[in-house]
Amino acid sequence: MKRIPTVCVGVFWKASKGRYFLRWTDPFTGKRRSEQTEILTRNKRGRSQADRLAVAKEQELKKSLRRDDFSWDAFEEKYKQEHLKFTSTENQQKWNAVVRFLHEAAAESRQVYGELMLSDVKPLFLSEVETLIRSKLSSGSVSSYVATLRSGLSWAASMEMMDPLPRRRSRGRVEHVLPAMRLNPISREELDKMKDVTDKVVGKRYGQSVKDYLEALWLSGCRMCEPLQIHATRRNCHRPLNLAGEHPKFCWVNTQKNRRDVIARVTKDFAADVERRVADGGFLYQPSCETGLIERRTSLSKVVAAIGKKADVWAEEGKTATAKHFRSSFVTRWSIRGMPIALIQEMVRHRSRSTTERYYVGDLSGKIDFDESKFGDQSGDQA
Repeated sequence: MKRIPTVCVGVFWKASKGRYFLRWTDPFTGKRRSEQTEILTRNKRGRSQADRLAVAKEQELKKSLRRDDFSWDAFEEKYKQEHLKFTSTENQQKWNAVVRFLHEAAAESRQVYGELMLSDVKPLFLSEVETLIRSKLSSGSVSSYVATLRSGLSWAASMEMMDPLPRRRSRGRVEHVLPAMRLNPISREELDKMKDVTDKVVGKRYGQSVKDYLEALWLSGCRMCEPLQIHATRRNCHRPLNLAGEHPKFCWVNTQKNRRDVIARVTKDFAADVERRVADGGFLYQPSCETGLIERRTSLSKVVAAIGKKADVWAEEGKTATAKHFRSSFVTRWSIRGMPIALIQEMVRHRSRSTTERYYVGDLSGKIDFDESKFGDQSGDQA
């Protein structure tokens, strides 16, 4: 915990001006400050008057250092109770992660003294937080985490708990290669390689549960934590609908940012994998390790990343396969096989078509006669 700053105001006579001056050090910037007085006589009486002015000035400065605004903890408690709990579980997890980054940055920042207050969260401090996030996460995740933090602070400003933050300056147009152009979609052979080394990462006793989870990720293209919440019958969990039909569908519960349930098509391969597990009841995919169920987002991500590294499966240049690559690979694999972009967008539940297009390498016209059944159980692999 940093020391709360103090101010000590001194007095000195400036001969060139012929008067007493007050002098102190700014506790935040470390710069020397001075202020002239109207005392023009350099004698005992004049010095006494200058000392009284110094005491008054010191009290004034100390009063300005008092924190009358909201503490960060008070804001966060209010934010969670009145807003965050109504958002998706994924958004709540992301908020908790970004708050940990914020506290870590506050511990090292020169902009924060004592208890973290909302008034401390200014553009300069946010820049330090963003720098820390960039050092911890991949470039693709940084903007999402920063946006989550700024969204919370915007809510605080709307509740008049702090001043509104200035808008971020645009960095201008950035030329970049679409992810689909640099992505190497995970193939069935590469998935099998990852399964082969799974026992070495989590142990033989728990290997099969993680292999089943990887299979679900690869077949469905769903988000990293969603397979854990797939239940055979429970209505408040993700559950299958009409698996045996021509167009099998799933009910995805509370996975969108607006917390709405979504009914969407899934591939026949994924439907077949789910159907053979439904008879057992309960949750269908429960990846585990020695410490129990791997349900935390960060833990799950680390396990999959360790498997990808152990199997030496490269999803893009300089990066071995991670959990996020399964979802993007799903889009790219099926687009290579000719699945219309509208159908893929429905399956992966992208709100915006432009998001799907980032990983789509097929014909964007949508005028394609597509028959999924002709691909058997290849799930989008190239012939």
